[in-house]
Amino acid sequence: SAVEMTTGVTRWENAALGDLIVQPLSENPALPLIAVKYSDSNDTTIMRIDPASGELLWQHEFRSKYRHVTFDAQTLAAYAEQKLDVFDADGAARWSARFQGKSAIAYAHWHSGLLIGRFAGIGEDDERIDITLAYLDRASGQTIWEEPHSECRPRFVVERDAQIFSKKDGSVVMMRVPDRNILWTADAAIGDVVAQDADTLYTMRSAVKKSDGAPRFSYPPGSRFSTLTHDYLLLSLEQQSQKKNFLLIDKITGDTKQYIQNTPWFFAKYLSEDETAIYFAVHLMPNKANLRGIRSNLVTIRKDALDVKELFVGENLGALQLQVFPQERLVFIPSFQSIGGYTLPEM
Repeated sequence: SAVEMTTGVTRWENAALGDLIVQPLSENPALPLIAVKYSDSNDTTIMRIDPASGELLWQHEFRSKYRHVTFDAQTLAAYAEQKLDVFDADGAARWSARFQGKSAIAYAHWHSGLLIGRFAGIGEDDERIDITLAYLDRASGQTIWEEPHSECRPRFVVERDAQIFSKKDGSVVMMRVPDRNILWTADAAIGDVVAQDADTLYTMRSAVKKSDGAPRFSYPPGSRFSTLTHDYLLLSLEQQSQKKNFLLIDKITGDTKQYIQNTPWFFAKYLSEDETAIYFAVHLMPNKANLRGIRSNLVTIRKDALDVKELFVGENLGALQLQVFPQERLVFIPSFQSIGGYTLPEM
């Protein structure tokens, strides 16, 4: 079923769909609603659903339990082990491929074509993983280029046809994927890229220019990226205690704007903001009296004084799929057992 988050009104129900897993890419409204269903007989069903009506538009069944999918608005690829099947947005089969050897397809992403990574030695140290990269034509599946024993491991996607790769020597490169042209190279000191805005890439340790990888600024010593807002970075400071400190820094200059001390937070996620406040969801460190229960708070940082207020919103909320609607003064809180919309209090 689908429920309107701001009103609780049920948009549609379709009991025939059964238990399924909606794919995270489908959170983007520009992409199709794709879901996967696993059966006790080790079969996998991949389906496309109309988000407006709940109608099942098409489905395909596979004799494979752990079939993975990647897709964009035009094309979907389903893969497991050495097998790859590609369909268009209407569910029509386009092409398929089966690769030789023991390397399993562990990565796939659509650019103009399909980038795949076949890994041997998954679970071992990065230095010992043998990676074969290949770039396939979207329409035909023809191999445009292949790189056995590659030094590059696929990382953050910057834009269509441009992606960050880490190399075994610790360096980081941005590659134009269709022709393997290296746009720039940086040393390992910049850290892993985890977020971006118009012209800046944010790593776990620093901010760098998207155009050439040159440093903009490094984060304060001992701090790591946590989440990104319109104007700020929220950084966590490494500590051994049950309390943690956070920094709110200007994402353009790197200047520290607020020091948030002695919080029980261990994970923070940016939700939304309006002209007066920024909203985050945070997981709290487990309580020794209740190690199975992970509590979550809604955190508000007012933009005028940058003061911090927080409100308990629930326990065991999964991946923190909270949504805040400031104009409606409403917070939508889902859990494994129920969903609900609640009045956003003045904080």
